[in-house]
Amino acid sequence: MNRKTITNLACLLGIAFILLSCKQPQLAEPKTNPGKELVMKAIDAHGGIHQWKNSGALHFRWKYDMTDKGVVVDSIQTVDLNTFEAIHKIPDSSV
Repeated sequence: MNRKTITNLACLLGIAFILLSCKQPQLAEPKTNPGKELVMKAIDAHGGIHQWKNSGALHFRWKYDMTDKGVVVDSIQTVDLNTFEAIHKIPDSSV
């Protein structure tokens, strides 16, 4: 190898060392918030997180207004609690 190649490699190794030695800032996870507390209370009141995760699917009705289309949608939602797959069914609709 010639002197220029060795110098370039040394520079690259130096830059790589500097970049790898920099500490990445650790983002602190918020300990709690009112929404999380409310959800955890609801889960605890219904058997705890283990029961929640092993209870299959969650079914609920979701009624919302699509103001831009002038339509009220009344749908049935099914959410798999393990995969978070969601199915939206709108009765009497071809959607």
